[in-house]
Amino acid sequence: MRPLVLVACACTLVHGLTATSPSATALAVRGGAGDDAAAAYACETALAAEKAGAVPAVARWRRDVDDGRLCPKGWSDEASSLFSEALKRFDAATRKHWASDNRGAARAKLAAYLAAEVGAAHDDQLAAAADRRLRQLRAALARTHASGKRDDEAELKAVEHAFDGDVARCRVAALE
Repeated sequence: MRPLVLVACACTLVHGLTATSPSATALAVRGGAGDDAAAAYACETALAAEKAGAVPAVARWRRDVDDGRLCPKGWSDEASSLFSEALKRFDAATRKHWASDNRGAARAKLAAYLAAEVGAAHDDQLAAAADRRLRQLRAALARTHASGKRDDEAELKAVEHAFDGDVARCRVAALE
């Protein structure tokens, strides 16, 4: 009889505790802090994912510069697309938390990161173009000097025109 009474008391105690205490799914932090924490987590997760997604493309662009490939075909469009698509994916992933301050701050961090990384790759491309055109100009000036012609102005204009073409080809609309 005694074990039966103990089991009955234990069951009553467990039932009483579960009936009066909130379940794990019903727990809520007062003041909406639970929503802020969820928004912060979702925003930081989306931020980290988009940063990680941009790294391979930026690394490839830097290798292109190192290998002497100046603004490969489609580079400008790809850079602009990376910038805008990453922000769109971030917005989609954090749409539920649109009113959160965390979302705005994380989106601003992502935009700044992308601008810095794409901008650095763009600057590397332009610096490589300037170096290439400077070498061409020096070679052209050496040829005109060696031949005795004094038509340096035409050589300078040709190299400037070529550099302007490089700048136009390397233009990234998302950075403007």
